[in-house]
Amino acid sequence: LVGGALGGAVAQSILTPWFAQRHERRDLRAGVIRGLSAVERTRWAPGGKEKFRKALTNLRTASLVAGVNRALVDQYILFACAGRDLSDRSFERNPDPEFGGGIDTELAGLIEDGAAAMMDFTWHPWLRRATRSMVLARLNRRKAAVTEKLKSEEFPIKWESVWVPS
Repeated sequence: LVGGALGGAVAQSILTPWFAQRHERRDLRAGVIRGLSAVERTRWAPGGKEKFRKALTNLRTASLVAGVNRALVDQYILFACAGRDLSDRSFERNPDPEFGGGIDTELAGLIEDGAAAMMDFTWHPWLRRATRSMVLARLNRRKAAVTEKLKSEEFPIKWESVWVPS
């Protein structure tokens, strides 16, 4: 009788906080996804740069609190900022609210891949831990390919001069 009561108390003391923290972790992860969505909505011209900067700050903060891999977050933010920069330059050339501000499909795909990787790592952090370096390497290879492709285009990407708010 004493052993059963003691075993139940130990199980309760271990399992209750774990179940309570599960809900908190999901809320934190959902905040990252909301932040990612806000960045995606605001990274297109002619939207205000201040809204974009605020969305990036919120995403970075939510990611930090949720424990998302910082290298992955920084990589996605760089891609999103490059997309925003290219969209702004494209919109300056063609200020049509319907069709202006478009970006190269390869860069758009790179940004989408970065966002998808962030979502995947946010929802499944323990499962993806082993593949993190492979995913970052794949994104870097795509980044190099996009850079090479856009080198001869009207709006080449110069990653070192991409505006990334700190």
